[in-house]
Amino acid sequence: MIEIIRKKNVAFYATGRFISLIGDWFLIITLPYYVYQISHSTLLTGLTFLIELFPSLLFESIAGVFVDRWNHKYTMVTADLLRACLLLPLILVRSPQQIWIIYLMAFARELVSLFFDSASRAIVPTIVERDALVSANAVFSSVGSFARLVGPFLGGILYSIAGFSSTIIGDSISFLLSALLIMQITPLIVTQPQTSKIDSEESQQLTTSRRRFLTEWRQGLMAIFSRPYIRNVTIASILFVFAGGIFNTMLAPFIEGILRAPATYLGELSVAIGVGSLLGAALLNKIGKTAHANYWSIVCLSLFGIGLIVFIYSRSLYIVLPVFTLMGASSAVYNIVVVSEFQKTIEVSMLGRVFGTFGGASSAGAILGAAIGSLFADLIGIVRMLQIAAGVTIISALVMIAVFRRSQAIVPPSDIGIQDDAIENVH
Repeated sequence: MIEIIRKKNVAFYATGRFISLIGDWFLIITLPYYVYQISHSTLLTGLTFLIELFPSLLFESIAGVFVDRWNHKYTMVTADLLRACLLLPLILVRSPQQIWIIYLMAFARELVSLFFDSASRAIVPTIVERDALVSANAVFSSVGSFARLVGPFLGGILYSIAGFSSTIIGDSISFLLSALLIMQITPLIVTQPQTSKIDSEESQQLTTSRRRFLTEWRQGLMAIFSRPYIRNVTIASILFVFAGGIFNTMLAPFIEGILRAPATYLGELSVAIGVGSLLGAALLNKIGKTAHANYWSIVCLSLFGIGLIVFIYSRSLYIVLPVFTLMGASSAVYNIVVVSEFQKTIEVSMLGRVFGTFGGASSAGAILGAAIGSLFADLIGIVRMLQIAAGVTIISALVMIAVFRRSQAIVPPSDIGIQDDAIENVH
């Protein structure tokens, strides 16, 4: 992993993402707290979370179409600059009557983030060699996990010392620094923004921009559904995030209502998942060298489901903490493998649409899981909802088993791992 970090593109990309994510966590932690502080309303606070989810659900696949038309690097830089500006009006909010400004800016910021996120995943195959994709994605995952560990802590300290405005300014500065670092990236592959070969063949027949847009959007869908592995891993991932939506919704009620444990217990479990994510990313080089992507998709989903079952029936923190660490590692490895396979098997000119469609479907699954968990927990119980989440996760692993059995062309181990000399540099 040390070898891949020394690459200029990876270093600039990872550093920019780390700084930006630290700033994001400032806002994630302090924004709902500030809304409740000035409004004393759980409804208005809850709306803060809901409004931030809607852009992904409604517009992520649409954003992917435009990302494929534009230069990925400059899309990311523009998005960072826009997000830095969109945050500043939040400083004006001082009363419940002004909370609409928070909602409007939060929605706009998340909408712009959709373009950044799709472009940030689509650009990776153009700045990293193909045989180093998994290693690079492992580094980027580690950056995200580490930011998740330290960002909330730093944001809380900044808020307590200098107030809400300081966290807004800190997040805005993080976007500016991210844009500056991304500008230093030099693509190894120069690609002209385009839709695809099919687009150029059909361009004579398209009489309106609307028809062209719909054609490109459908091509993003077909890029997923025409490839058995991509199609089925998308289905498995939707099931996985659906289960995650239930799990996230039920976690706090289970700890407080069933275990009768203090709030610190929840914090300890969150840290365990974060540590597991770091370990999973760090070990992925060796894991990728020894097995197929399909194998590890199955293993990771299965381990997460089994870990959830252990959590439901175990009452010992000494057992649950290692289990949550394993669950964090499994989730990280699964996500890295899936993203890497998308980047390897989908042409660059289609990646924005594919990731946009994949992200929108995943968001829908997560929202549906959270909604079902919230609506039915009082009827059938918290434990039963967690059991359903564990069962759905196991089903997602079974979907991947079906993919493995039916696939006629399994990705060889050498495509999932990295070069021997890079493996020797791990640790």
